[in-house]
Amino acid sequence: MSHLKKTCWLLGASILLIVQACTEDNPDVSSEPTLALQEVVTSLPGEQMVVSGLISDPAGITSVKIEYLNWSLSKVITLEEVPTQYDFLYEFAVPANAELNSTHDFTIEATNQGGMMSRSTVQVSLSADNDAPAVTIASPSDGGTYIAGPGSEFTLAFDVADPSGLASLKVVGGGLFESIELTGNEYSFSRELDFAIAGTVKFQITAADAKGNVSTTTLSANVEESLTFSAMYLADVETEDAMTADVFGVPLPTENSTNEGEEGKIFTVKYYSPAAGTAVRFVPQKSSFEPFVFGAAAEGALALSTNGEVDPITLPAKGYYEIQINLIGMTYTTTAYEPTDDTFDYVQMIGTGVEVEGQSTCSSNADPSTEQCWHFGSGKRLTKDPENPYRFTGQVTLKDQDNGGSNGFILNANDAGWSPFWRFNAEEPSIAVPNGGTDYTYTADQHGTYQVIFDTHLNRFQIKK
Repeated sequence: MSHLKKTCWLLGASILLIVQACTEDNPDVSSEPTLALQEVVTSLPGEQMVVSGLISDPAGITSVKIEYLNWSLSKVITLEEVPTQYDFLYEFAVPANAELNSTHDFTIEATNQGGMMSRSTVQVSLSADNDAPAVTIASPSDGGTYIAGPGSEFTLAFDVADPSGLASLKVVGGGLFESIELTGNEYSFSRELDFAIAGTVKFQITAADAKGNVSTTTLSANVEESLTFSAMYLADVETEDAMTADVFGVPLPTENSTNEGEEGKIFTVKYYSPAAGTAVRFVPQKSSFEPFVFGAAAEGALALSTNGEVDPITLPAKGYYEIQINLIGMTYTTTAYEPTDDTFDYVQMIGTGVEVEGQSTCSSNADPSTEQCWHFGSGKRLTKDPENPYRFTGQVTLKDQDNGGSNGFILNANDAGWSPFWRFNAEEPSIAVPNGGTDYTYTADQHGTYQVIFDTHLNRFQIKK
């Protein structure tokens, strides 16, 4: 009887080459290497491309060769350790003069100890399709709160789509660790989840298409033992589309009580009702009326709904209110008041890539032909509400201003200097910070035309559709 000695090791050859190896003293050299590689790799001229996959052979792999002579590529990787499994990963710069929308066949060859060689072809597509799969979350609501109890707390449900074809899906978190091979252009995922312990559950969803493009989506949900919430928002809109069509400011954040026994259960917010009969509801999740929404059961009595529908709390008159909801006694109060702080003659937006009522904040007020971005001398004024001296509104367009700087904005009330000014809370930009805060910079997916509402008494800024 012969006894095989088996040795395993992990060798990191470089940032581009990773080897996980196992060898045997008396290998079977009649086998042939097996190559499980990406079939298609997508890149563009002048960009980096990566070819990867798993190569295995019980006889041990002695070398791997990648070749494409049209791009002067012929690389032999010698494996002195002779692994039985090799995680192949090779990065290569596509020539800048390569033709867009062309395809190229790379040859990968693997040789074992017995001299047996296997060959595989990987197609490199220089197409403009570098778009990763789109992941659309149905539930849970990101950041939403769910109450622990018998049965499932919520369902993790989402759709994945890609016009070039799906290849794989990985879902990690909440007790899930699923890796699924996909075909076709669309896939729906749904799992009911039950949690015995309260806490924050985080999910990571990674989807890849047939051309190697990968998207990663993360979301979280809070599982609580009782009606306790880390955040609460005032929603003065009727649809979930309206809750997500803003840049920020819809719904409005409230203040969480810091008193012992009240934190997470009592929330207060100051709010301006623009008309008599304004309807408001409260939600602990920022982008949905589900799974929880609070409204009115009767005058002063708070109602909870888990199906997204509840009668609103109605503010009887136009003006300012302090509203408090109490989840301990399931009550609410609305107290009207008159502000007494100073008002401003005007407020202007200062920035780059911003237009207020069609006028660019990069056009100098003294000389409109001169570009002068992010300067009080180029600020453009919002419209002051004739019935409320604290309230300013306007139509604002966010776009790309190609001047080498960041696209963004601040506010001020002085066209001859910087102060007084407002910037924004970094974590919740709907909160304007007088003479403090951080600049708000926006991204390409936020380009568009919006309605702006700024209240200098509330120090609240909304930019919404």
